[in-house]
Amino acid sequence: MLRELWASPWIQSAAVVVLSVIGAVILQRFLLTLLQRFTEKTASTLDDEIAAALRWPLVLTVVGTGLAFSATRLPMEPALHLGVERGIGSLIILLWAATFSRLSTTILSALAERKDHRSFIQPKTVPFFDILLKTASLLIGSYLVLITWNIDISAWLTSAGVAGIVLGLAAKDSLANLFSGIFILADGPYKLGDHIIIDEGTRGKVTDIGFRSTRLLTRDGLEITVPNSVMGNATLVNESGGPNPNIRIASIVEVAYDTALEQAISVLLNAAKQVPGIQTSREPRIEFREFGASGLVMHVLVWIRDPSDRPEVQHKLNLAVYRALSDASIAIPFPQQDLYIKELPAQTGS
Repeated sequence: MLRELWASPWIQSAAVVVLSVIGAVILQRFLLTLLQRFTEKTASTLDDEIAAALRWPLVLTVVGTGLAFSATRLPMEPALHLGVERGIGSLIILLWAATFSRLSTTILSALAERKDHRSFIQPKTVPFFDILLKTASLLIGSYLVLITWNIDISAWLTSAGVAGIVLGLAAKDSLANLFSGIFILADGPYKLGDHIIIDEGTRGKVTDIGFRSTRLLTRDGLEITVPNSVMGNATLVNESGGPNPNIRIASIVEVAYDTALEQAISVLLNAAKQVPGIQTSREPRIEFREFGASGLVMHVLVWIRDPSDRPEVQHKLNLAVYRALSDASIAIPFPQQDLYIKELPAQTGS
């Protein structure tokens, strides 16, 4: 009696469905619960979010696989069997494509929260990479579904390749700016608020870093938009870079050759210490650099806190140096030439 009952395809199909449901319950109640308890002990919340996102896709995959296998036990036409298997397989593929699409956003957001400004994933690059990963999940999922239904897509791929080449050639400048912007955001040669100098001499404060261009605000209040392809190939000087934003500025002056160096250094040092806006924690320095054509070249070096203060402090420093040397009666030489006439040309006529 039991053998005859078990020989029924409907009973076998129902048994497969029941076993798949039991397997899904065991997977959810025990294995995934143990995994969740393990992830709760870690400091990061990323693994908890990943475990939670994988819970129901795993359960539904087990149930769907059981349903597909149970359908093969039923007395149906082979074409109908194949259609049911392919339909359930397609649903499972799309389920996992959607799962990976959601996980991409979670993982990218977690990576962007790290404080490493040189990380490849930055808050402003998250939308771009999120779109790329979502598009990749959709394309791969669609490709696997088409393969499941034995649909030949070679002609479509050829057409897509030709269209991609045409679009790439038509928008090569825009693509160059786009990829340069991604690498700038990822590599981090500068960030918002930095004062930079481009190799052509353009100086300004970074006010915006986009995928197409970078915007600079000059000291004259002008906003300059520079394509990212230019920024990516230019030699940049980041005045706000380094371990701290402090920078050193210099006032270069010449004193006459007959000047007492010790007196000149003392006068210049006292003048530099009185300049408003310099860092008091770092002493000014006076360096005798070279023998100039007209006098002794002295460099008065001071530190300032912010690159934006450079023009004002430079003006005050130059003014203080000039006044101090004038008050101390130390001459500032200027280029001059002496002309000696060996003989005058012979005069002709009267």
